[in-house]
Amino acid sequence: MKIRTEDDILNRLDEILIWRKKELTYIRKSLTHSKSDFEEKINIRISITLLYAHFEGFIKEASIAYLDFLNNQKIKLRDIEVCFKSLRYYKEINNIIFSKDNKFNCFIDFIYSIPEYENDIFSISPEKCVSTNSNLNSTIFKEINNKLGLHYDQFILKEKLIDSHLLDKRNKIAHGEYYPILTRDQTNELFDEVVFILDNFKTEIVNSVASKSYFITHNDTQNE
Repeated sequence: MKIRTEDDILNRLDEILIWRKKELTYIRKSLTHSKSDFEEKINIRISITLLYAHFEGFIKEASIAYLDFLNNQKIKLRDIEVCFKSLRYYKEINNIIFSKDNKFNCFIDFIYSIPEYENDIFSISPEKCVSTNSNLNSTIFKEINNKLGLHYDQFILKEKLIDSHLLDKRNKIAHGEYYPILTRDQTNELFDEVVFILDNFKTEIVNSVASKSYFITHNDTQNE
C-alpha cells in the first residue's frame, strides 16, 4: 500500500515498531526468568540477535516508508531539501564516477543539466536508497540519518554501543562463537538503549513530517 498522507506514514511507523517491541518485551522477560546460568546465557545470545535484527529492520523499514511518503507528495525538485535532491541525482553522479569518458567534462554537462530537472517531481526508489549492507554500524546509521535530513546529535553517544555491544556481539554469535558475550545487566541496558534509538528515530521522522522540514523554503513552498 502506498503511503500518501501523514496518517499513512504515522500508521506505518506504528505498525512496524509495535510488533518489534512486543517480541523484545517477550524475550526480555524470558531473560529475567532464566532458571540457570546455562538458560541465561542462551537467552542473552537470543536477546542480542533479536535486538540487532529489530534495530536494522526498523531503521530500514522506517526509512523506506518515509521516502515512499515523500514520493507521493508530488514535490518539485527545486522545492525539496538538498539531501533528497542528492538521492535523486546520485545515480547520474555515480555513473559519471565510473565512466570511462572524460569525467570532468561529464560533470560540467551534468551541472548544466540540473536546472532542466528542477521542475520535475521528486521520485526515487526507496529500497535502492536505503542500504544497511546487513551490518548496520554507526557509520551507516549516520549516513541514513543524513540521507533523510534527520537530526543525528542524540545518537552520537550511542555509536560505541551500536558498534561494540550490538553489531560486534551479534556477529560473534552469528559466527558460532560461544564465550560469554554480555552479562545480564549489560543485556538489559542494551534493551533500553535499542528501544531508545528506535523510538527516537521514529520521532525524528514524525517531526519531519509534521513540520514539513523536507521543503527547502517551508513557508513559501507550503503556501503555493
